[in-house]
Amino acid sequence: IIPVDIAGFPCDYDRIMRLVNEPEIRNLFQATSLVQEKLGRILVMNDAAHSLGAYYNKNQRTGCETDIAIFSLHAVKNVTTAEGGAICLNLPEPFDNAELYKELR
Repeated sequence: IIPVDIAGFPCDYDRIMRLVNEPEIRNLFQATSLVQEKLGRILVMNDAAHSLGAYYNKNQRTGCETDIAIFSLHAVKNVTTAEGGAICLNLPEPFDNAELYKELR
């Protein structure tokens, strides 16, 4: 699932994450790779480019709510590096986020 934040407003990630973790939904999920099998549910990766710097709740900025958050920093975005971006990993155990970052280099 790839929800997209718009105009500084993040999606309802509590609801989305609760949905993908519901037992009925997890039972319907059929992994087609070892990585999917390891996660055991639908992966949620959000496009957070338009909510960079916004708060999801009182104590948490956007980019921490899903398994993977992507921030585009393209020239037409509200925060830009002309051509760039950022990936934030927040995968649950047994994933090693530090090891995954090394693979993305």
